[in-house]
Amino acid sequence: MNEKILCKSHKSSHNITIVLFGIVFMIFLLFLINHNEPNPIGRELYLKQICITLFVSFILYCVFYLLNLKQIKIYKNYLEIDNVLKKRRIYFVEITKLEKQFIKAKHNSWTNHYLILKSGKKIKLIEEEYSNFDEFYSLIKKSVPK
Repeated sequence: MNEKILCKSHKSSHNITIVLFGIVFMIFLLFLINHNEPNPIGRELYLKQICITLFVSFILYCVFYLLNLKQIKIYKNYLEIDNVLKKRRIYFVEITKLEKQFIKAKHNSWTNHYLILKSGKKIKLIEEEYSNFDEFYSLIKKSVPK
């Protein structure tokens, strides 16, 4: 049962660039820490170990974030949400309503969109994570029964 994909989400290249820059910067800091003090002793050794652990943890988090970005495929009767850990198929009749929440922070703002299912679960879609958000979200809006 191969159905035709009406629309597919595209990850924002801006977000991916920022995360990749963060990974490269953390690797650079790891390089500096490892080659600055060749044989640390006492507190310097513990500080070096803590810094290395924090930087490696941040790098792993960034890699997991990149791999776990949701990819949304819109079909005629349902949508699929794919990420590294699971693939989820949601039929449009299961969606009861769509919600929008605008969040304003000190330096930036963004919009969260929620798909609320009949079971009460909320699926969050962040507008800034996709370069073609308006395109596929309008298809979701049209397909959700009112």
